[in-house]
Amino acid sequence: MQGAIVMDTRNMAFDAAPTRRQYPAIGTTSLADVARQYLQLCHKQR
Repeated sequence: MQGAIVMDTRNMAFDAAPTRRQYPAIGTTSLADVARQYLQLCHKQR
């Protein structure tokens, strides 16, 4: 229960800019892209 309260009340934002500067070869994926890819995979498995 405590974990749920912490996750619900703390800022869980992630700024990818410092990571991109340090590791420019590693791309970032948006949540929208992840959801799109997941839904495409789910539809293919039917």
